[in-house]
This record gives sequence, structure tokens and C-alpha cells, in this order.
Amino acid sequence: IAKNKFTVVKFTAKWCNPCKNCQPLVEECLKLLPGVDFITIDIDDNTGINSYYRVKAVPTFWAFCYKDPMFTAEGSDEKIILDFFQKVADECSK
Repeated sequence: IAKNKFTVVKFTAKWCNPCKNCQPLVEECLKLLPGVDFITIDIDDNTGINSYYRVKAVPTFWAFCYKDPMFTAEGSDEKIILDFFQKVADECSK
């Protein structure tokens, strides 16, 4: 996570249809943020890290500045995802 200034992490699961359905929107948002790293973490394969970040539902998104968590969003609703990525864009422009 510390490699780039900004990193977005998406907590997901193979069985999660909303996670799959929102992925095209996530990819479109990421195209507008070329300097942001993107990591996907499967909650079933990484129970320790999702417990650490208190992931209660999928998809859950976390934004990091270096190693420091900045903010999070939970859900696959288009407005939630767009608002989350707008916050990331606002932070990147500072």
C-alpha cells in the first residue's frame, strides 16, 4: 500500500453478485485516477485483514494515503461508489 501515495482497496467475495455488478463502474472511476493503485481482497481468502478493517459487508471500499486509512464506503449503490471516488479524486488533487 505504501508504494503509491493513494491506494483504493475493494473488499469483495467470489459469491458476491453486487461486487461483480459494480465492477464496471469502479473500473470507469479508476480510469480517471491514473495515479491511484487498486487492490482487490477476497474476504473469504483473507479473514485476518477483513477483520482488522472491520468489514461487515461486501463490497466495502477503503482509501489509503500511503499506509494511513482515509475513508471507507460500503455497498454497491452507484451513488455510494461515485461519492467515494469523488472523495479520492478530491484528495488526489490536494
